[in-house]
Amino acid sequence: MTDKELAQRLTGALDERIARASAAPVARERMNHMPSADDLTSPQVKAIPVKQLRWKNAIAAVLVVGMLGGIGLAASKLLDRTKQPQTGESGNSEITQTTEPLPEDELPVVSFEEDTKTLRVVGTGHYDRIDLSRLPEAANMIVEDDDFEFRILPTILWSSDSPIEDPVSYLPGYLEHVDQSLAAIRKFVTDNSTNENVIAQTQKHVKLSLNAFGSNNINNSYTIDIVTGGAFRLVGTHYTLGLLYSSQFNQDWKYVVYSSWVDWYNNPYCQMLFEDYSEDNEACFYAPYFRQAGGNWDLRDRSNMVLLHDVISWCNLVFGRDWGGGTDETGHLSDMLPSLDAAKEGSSLSLSEALSFMEYLAEHYGADKVTAYCFDACAMGYGESLSFEEAFGTDFAAAKAAWEQSLLDRFGDGSENP
Repeated sequence: MTDKELAQRLTGALDERIARASAAPVARERMNHMPSADDLTSPQVKAIPVKQLRWKNAIAAVLVVGMLGGIGLAASKLLDRTKQPQTGESGNSEITQTTEPLPEDELPVVSFEEDTKTLRVVGTGHYDRIDLSRLPEAANMIVEDDDFEFRILPTILWSSDSPIEDPVSYLPGYLEHVDQSLAAIRKFVTDNSTNENVIAQTQKHVKLSLNAFGSNNINNSYTIDIVTGGAFRLVGTHYTLGLLYSSQFNQDWKYVVYSSWVDWYNNPYCQMLFEDYSEDNEACFYAPYFRQAGGNWDLRDRSNMVLLHDVISWCNLVFGRDWGGGTDETGHLSDMLPSLDAAKEGSSLSLSEALSFMEYLAEHYGADKVTAYCFDACAMGYGESLSFEEAFGTDFAAAKAAWEQSLLDRFGDGSENP
């Protein structure tokens, strides 16, 4: 399975949830036979401690030691970014524009090459300030940054499965998110790994291509080459897969889930958080339980994202999987991604369950242990990959049972509510 197909499946599952929630309440007939969340006693439903991932200004510069030819990449350009990403009224991800003027030499240079109809952007950030008024004339667009190159086929923005109505206004904020996302993911990985081979991965130049065709992440000595295709909002997930550099990423649950966990849970600039969740989810079966546990639909707050998947996992555990959930909520990962080995541990989890389980592992054993377990050590050339027991000191079944019990301890088992 190509990473384009993987991204399309992940995007499709999320789109399915939004469409289902917008159309009608989910499984109302089934819900009549379920205990009401309002009947749950307060000791049984405990709000998760708020552990917000706050980036008060911007991501600090990621200073990395040169592992390839002694080259270090200084990312000090990120130090002066002071605005958190916000959601625009249109539902598209936007960066709040500041009114403070910037010197011209600090802004990206935008030029249009008439002969090739190429819109070229050269800079080191502040992409939310650029003028792309000539975008409709462009046959292609190239962004050249110190850390990455991004080649865009503009027609994708109009013709993708989730088209953008006004790419001229949307794209500057999107590019800013891409720049910040790559830095956030690099920082997360380097903060949670001491292995020089893993850190070397984060130093590689990134070559992103947003065109009509997807392919596997290509990882060589100098770059990580990624083709996103129409699933361009999952660029952080694609990038994390590129860092993992696993030829087996589509055969083991940990690669697929780690890439989503890093992007959705630990990247405050993740596009999906700003564009695919809304209060339309109020129609979903788990909504009253989510509210009762103290959650709200501002999923830019990390604690809400964590709680959402915990509650969905609890619903599956207590009520079974036939309450009308979407593919990512109640379906098995091996059903969602047929290339996964269904016999391997973890493949029977849904995506929501797998994210909740991985977060449990990070909380109880450390994000560094999760990172060490999920990186494909063998493919990266520094020895055998860790087994689950080697990584966490317990076997998969025992850890899964402890995670399930933690959900029951927090939210109850439903037995007291006929």
